[in-house]
Amino acid sequence: MYNKVILSNGVNVLYENIPHIHTVQLCLYISVGSRYENEKNNGISHFMEHMVVETTENNKKLIDTIQDEIGEITAYTTKDATIYYVRTLKEYLTHCIDVFKKMMENTQFNPDTISKEIKVITEEINISNGSQVEQLNNMLSIATWGSSALSFPIIGTINNISTFDSEILSKFKKDYYISENMIISLAGDFDSSNVDYICKSFSTLNRFKHCYFNDSSCILNKRIDYKKSEQKQVYVAITLNKFQSSLKNILINEIISLYLGKGIDSILFKRLRNDLGYVYSINTSGDYHEDISALQIYSICSKGNLLSVIETLSNEIKNFINSNDFYKNISTLKKRLKNSYIFSSEYISSKSVDNCINEIYFQKPFSLERKLELIDNISIADISQFIDSTLRRKNMPLVLLGDLDQDEVNKIIDKNIW
Repeated sequence: MYNKVILSNGVNVLYENIPHIHTVQLCLYISVGSRYENEKNNGISHFMEHMVVETTENNKKLIDTIQDEIGEITAYTTKDATIYYVRTLKEYLTHCIDVFKKMMENTQFNPDTISKEIKVITEEINISNGSQVEQLNNMLSIATWGSSALSFPIIGTINNISTFDSEILSKFKKDYYISENMIISLAGDFDSSNVDYICKSFSTLNRFKHCYFNDSSCILNKRIDYKKSEQKQVYVAITLNKFQSSLKNILINEIISLYLGKGIDSILFKRLRNDLGYVYSINTSGDYHEDISALQIYSICSKGNLLSVIETLSNEIKNFINSNDFYKNISTLKKRLKNSYIFSSEYISSKSVDNCINEIYFQKPFSLERKLELIDNISIADISQFIDSTLRRKNMPLVLLGDLDQDEVNKIIDKNIW
């Protein structure tokens, strides 16, 4: 379980000593991602990530040194955050802290570099647009989150990124790369002097007010969206619910996910694959964010099986909501969820990032023992109330991607199977 120090300028420093490993992870977590954007600047968080790594003044050689000689460095953007991460050895940690500090203070916005990154990210967007999975995810985001910025693609659009210049990028960095938007997280083999050095290094950043994103509604609206592609198989995705992201709600949602579609013992896998042979794979996953989350189903089937797959999904979801079969399995499902947390606690490769996410969601650390206790304390009444308040069959959006046309989608509507 991690410890926390809040610096006078608002920077949060998290640290968790794991003495039995030989490496240390350093994470710089900036609370800005695509959900902080608008329609005109969508993609700028991801673009800024590229610029910070590529153009930090007098620092490219230092970054290359980390990658080539003393560790692994990476950066990525999500809907909620931009994350810079390095794994190294304790003796090189001070060097890595210095690099991260310079990345925050000395990014340059040279027009030639901006032009180059526009070309690079344009290629990235083209590759993403050619991916069936990415297209499906974008469609489901729009169906789930509507006009909220949570529906925006993380990498943005070619039209948007082509407008980015030094003035736009400088203002964005000044507005969002600020002390109160920042978490520094350390996990692994280090000593107290390393924590002191982080606090000293980042306490000099100017304090600015925390920036917030636009809220997203918990209301789902039923819709059937489809997009024609040359892919012969049909990609199917459904959002089952939306809910406020408390730890209790997330744990209940994970119990439901285990029952419905997470693993070979789930009812959807057993019914659609093992019993009927309609699909090769089907799974559920949580789309989790700081304030609001959702549970979603993904599958792939042949066009010939599509109507049968959707009808079976519809019937199984109705049975889940209306029958008591699920509640007979609660004890077993809670044991499985507890086991998954115990198993995952031994995977420490992303511990520094996980601690940041935990801090953003819940503002305090939760020990493994506390999480297991919370799972034990979830009652059938708690789960029933969650299902009654969040899972409404008539409000679930369905998206389809494949070799389809409007007539085939109309069959789904005309037969009233969704």
